[in-house]
Amino acid sequence: MVADDWVLVEGGAYVETMSITVGTDSIERHIRGRPFAYVISMSTSGAHVIAVQVELWEGHLDCSRVGRSTRRNVVENPSVTVILPPDRDPGEDEYGSYSLLVDGDASYRGDRLVVEIRSAVLHRPA
Repeated sequence: MVADDWVLVEGGAYVETMSITVGTDSIERHIRGRPFAYVISMSTSGAHVIAVQVELWEGHLDCSRVGRSTRRNVVENPSVTVILPPDRDPGEDEYGSYSLLVDGDASYRGDRLVVEIRSAVLHRPA
């Protein structure tokens, strides 16, 4: 039997895939143990990256306070990517060495950045 994260390629061989889709019902499991994340927001002048703490709250990512540049970018373009790098001993979790990448639409609730999740993948190191 071949795991879901392996794919049959031309020639009949199985190779490990680079990314695995994560459903919103299992995202919390993959957030646990990752103490911080990067939020990437875009404006017409380019990308802005910040490090934040995140938690899953009512199906959304709730990010710690962010600065003026991110706020300005989100008003201009609410599409963001949140990257949670691996920070666990890979032996603890079969996907512990994978980064979690989340695409979503951001908005503000007070001083907190809230990201409505559109899609998420676990991405393995190359």
